[in-house]
Amino acid sequence: MIAVDGSDESNGAVDAVISRNWPHETQARVVHVQPPQVSDAPTEMIATEASRGEATRVASKAVHAAMRRLNE
Repeated sequence: MIAVDGSDESNGAVDAVISRNWPHETQARVVHVQPPQVSDAPTEMIATEASRGEATRVASKAVHAAMRRLNE
């Protein structure tokens, strides 16, 4: 399991996995976890939803980029 967030450090983790010799048919799982964003104020909840949507797009890009690299 490889946790990614698009940072240099998580890219380094992907590099480390790629650099090793693995048995045939070894599988890796790539994950990204977002912390919960909670607010009591309705206006903050709307802003939180917008920022959460952007965070989800960024996370998706990071996961897909790592998966592409691992499958090369």
